[in-house]
Amino acid sequence: LATQTLRSLAQVACCLSPMGNPDYAHLLFGCIALSLKAGGRSPETEAAVLAMVEKLWVSQAEDLLPYCYQILGLMLDLGATESIPLYAELLQQVLAPQLWQAPGKVPGLV
Repeated sequence: LATQTLRSLAQVACCLSPMGNPDYAHLLFGCIALSLKAGGRSPETEAAVLAMVEKLWVSQAEDLLPYCYQILGLMLDLGATESIPLYAELLQQVLAPQLWQAPGKVPGLV
């Protein structure tokens, strides 16, 4: 059940507009974090969350990127899987200077 819920939440997050309601975005990403904590990590949940993060990075949703960083950090804290090389590749994208130049006012989730 947690996997299905997480997939659905990730699909909704992909449709968020950066100019949308910030409270809604905060609560949605909070639900994603709680679903990850409750259901743990599986290859299916990991794929859904990584697809969401990639879509938000490509769309340059600056207000939502801090949430993506927090979710990725939570996934790493939950334990290692066979996709560690994927996280090494993501690290190179996360360290790109243009991602860190955007001002953000996002409260912490985890």
